[in-house]
Amino acid sequence: EGNWDAAVRAWKKYQALAEPPYETIKVRYHLAQLLYKNGEKEKAVTELMTLWKEAPPKQWLQKIEAELQEMKIFPLENETTAMTLIENLVEKRRFKEAAEVLERIVLRTEGALSETATFLKARILYGQGQYQEALPLFERVAASSKIESLRIGSENRKFSILIRLKKYQEVQPSLYYEWAKR
Repeated sequence: EGNWDAAVRAWKKYQALAEPPYETIKVRYHLAQLLYKNGEKEKAVTELMTLWKEAPPKQWLQKIEAELQEMKIFPLENETTAMTLIENLVEKRRFKEAAEVLERIVLRTEGALSETATFLKARILYGQGQYQEALPLFERVAASSKIESLRIGSENRKFSILIRLKKYQEVQPSLYYEWAKR
């Protein structure tokens, strides 16, 4: 028990000195636990969700998710949060884990992939060099997405894939000019 403020200050001081990434993750995780035990559930959940979305190493990812579930928070049910995690996993080239998380989301949504999930599935395939498989997914999102960032991202990757596959005849001049302007 003791002095709560002193404990939080000590954890924050230790966090600043921690060696990234393992020690920082450990400190942030324990700080969130302290916050929760002190009745500050909202702050604890915010800290854990932020840490979870940053795609820490797999053992921490599972530990954080289990802790959130004990708090009755299910991060995979929030598509935006889950997609941020997948995006971060892809950026860190952790494609297998990204695919596992995406698969868990698909199971929860009974197989219905949103356009964001479709885009991220294509990103995973693209990152693994599976361009032929990624191309139709990017084309679908580019053609139908109402979210501009997804549409632009899909068009960019579509252009990149067509060039990589040397399918120059399929590269539309307008697509090239749009891509070149960015």
